[in-house]
Amino acid sequence: MGVVLSVLFLCSFGLFAQETASDIPTSTSLNELLAMNLKFPSAELRDKKSARVIISMKIDQVGRPDSIFLIESASEAFNKEVLRVIDLATINWKPEYLENRPTGNEYLWVISFKAAMGESMITDEFSVVDNLLKKEKYDKAIELCSEKITENPYKYLWYEKRAEAHRLAGNAESGQRDFMAAKQVKRKVLAEAEVKAFGSIRVDQVMPGTIRGTNF
Repeated sequence: MGVVLSVLFLCSFGLFAQETASDIPTSTSLNELLAMNLKFPSAELRDKKSARVIISMKIDQVGRPDSIFLIESASEAFNKEVLRVIDLATINWKPEYLENRPTGNEYLWVISFKAAMGESMITDEFSVVDNLLKKEKYDKAIELCSEKITENPYKYLWYEKRAEAHRLAGNAESGQRDFMAAKQVKRKVLAEAEVKAFGSIRVDQVMPGTIRGTNF
């Protein structure tokens, strides 16, 4: 087996609650919980499918999950996997998962799956932007950040990187807009992660991977 997995409807809780709280590894953040538990569905990996699932979660006034809604769906297998892990999170819910966000609001979970079987190993794309900035290639840095924001507008770090590129290029107004956009996304998105598969894998042995999403 040669693979790298990277974990860059109204529904009532308990849907997949065979697991108990004692079955779940201790996690200090939602993204850590996602990294330890998210799996790429076997059939979707075999067919090299990619997808994004977005869930809206309502948090009640005491800071507990109340209800969830499917905002952006994918195949049944992708949806089911995301709901399974969200169910694990509700079983093992901790107040610190909110990261000081207000209670009584709705927040987004954004989970992306990408089967990149023919591609090379993970590239730190943020380092690519940093290198462009060091070389004063601000336009290229802005272009790369814009491409990534188009692909995934829910990752606040890309707005921050583009804000920095605009600032260094002397575009103060554009930089300020991106800085405010980053703050808005960070407030709204409770958890964001990417599950990427590289190389080859036996589809009966899909495994959780390491997080490569947004840490708040």
